Amino acid sequence: MIAPAQSGLQLRPRGSSDPRQNLGTAQRPRAQALMFRLRAFGGLALERDGAPYVGPASQRRRLALLLVLASAPNGVSRDRLMSYLWPDADPDRVRHSLDDALSALRRELGRDDLFFGVGTLRLNHEAIESDLADYAAAQRAGDFERALALYAGPLADGFYVPGAGELERWTESERRRRAQEHLRALDEAAAEAARRGDIAGEVRWRQALVAADPLSTPATLQLLRALSALGNVAEVRRIARVHEALLRDELGTPPGPGFDAEIERLVSEASAPVAGPTVRKRPHAADGEDVAPTTDGESPPAAPRAPSVSMPPAAGALGDGPRAPLRHLTRRTAVAAVLVGALSIGFLAFGWWSERQRAPSGVPRVLVTRFENATGDTALGPLSGMLEDWVRQGLAQTGIVDVIAGESGLEPARRGETGLRAAA
Repeated sequence: MIAPAQSGLQLRPRGSSDPRQNLGTAQRPRAQALMFRLRAFGGLALERDGAPYVGPASQRRRLALLLVLASAPNGVSRDRLMSYLWPDADPDRVRHSLDDALSALRRELGRDDLFFGVGTLRLNHEAIESDLADYAAAQRAGDFERALALYAGPLADGFYVPGAGELERWTESERRRRAQEHLRALDEAAAEAARRGDIAGEVRWRQALVAADPLSTPATLQLLRALSALGNVAEVRRIARVHEALLRDELGTPPGPGFDAEIERLVSEASAPVAGPTVRKRPHAADGEDVAPTTDGESPPAAPRAPSVSMPPAAGALGDGPRAPLRHLTRRTAVAAVLVGALSIGFLAFGWWSERQRAPSGVPRVLVTRFENATGDTALGPLSGMLEDWVRQGLAQTGIVDVIAGESGLEPARRGETGLRAAA
């Protein structure tokens, strides 16, 4: 006879239930307990299994409660939470409302250990994930790529709880603090790339920094210095003009008395020849034929020229496509969106250029056409031609593409001729 323990069977009295079904929520498997995530950068939402969650836990005050606790590793007192969420209510009623909110969140998220403490409450980050906690961990580890990917925009952008003025003031203060922290992280990442001698990497981090703080003249000058080190004279001049235009439009003031002199110094340094190995194309290469670079030490080359680069746009800033309507934006936002969106084409060209340098092939033809002004503001019309010229010059400067400008090359592109790429 086989004993139940040896056969793996478990005998229960008839009519009884499986005792494993009565386990408390705190004893549930970890994988099941960690399916909720709080997303606070670029908005405020609760997600489950990577999808937006629309249950009772996504009510505004409950989301605000999770946000405040997720932002405070050392915890927040009950009195402070009550003053944030129910500032003008009766104290007894407020205490009851807070207890109800805490209990409802524990129950809905399936974790009795969601909060720690009694008088001072702390969020259990092992019970609920958040981009705030992940961002802090990425910073501690020096993982700037991860931190940049997590920062999807200002903290709790667009989130509002009616009648909670103190909560709104706290959110604004925390939003500014997080934004400054992100700018410092970008600057540190750029400085680290410069220390490694990775000038292209420094340019990318400086671009992200200027995109996050476009009115900062010091940040813009740091980007221009990195571009000068790459020998990209045209881009130095171009971004300098863009910065001057933004300051005039936003603040009504020029960058400063020493700005023009610094630009001319950078242009002069970038234009100076640099001794080193010569890289040139194989002569008599036909269109579409692979072109292999050759290297020798017989003649001094000019400084390497980087293609047009740009400031990458914030997530969602331009809608679903490159020509998403901007008619509902203010003039200030429209100008910034048009400039940043156009310059992003240069950023993509820069990354593509880097790959082509490692594995050169045929010389493609690139068509650059006029940009569409979808802002509804006729005063921005002249920017269309300026942007076309900027992109065309930046691509032509790479020396690895054949740029076709204007309407002359538009019809072949519409017919889908081989080797023709539409750039705008």
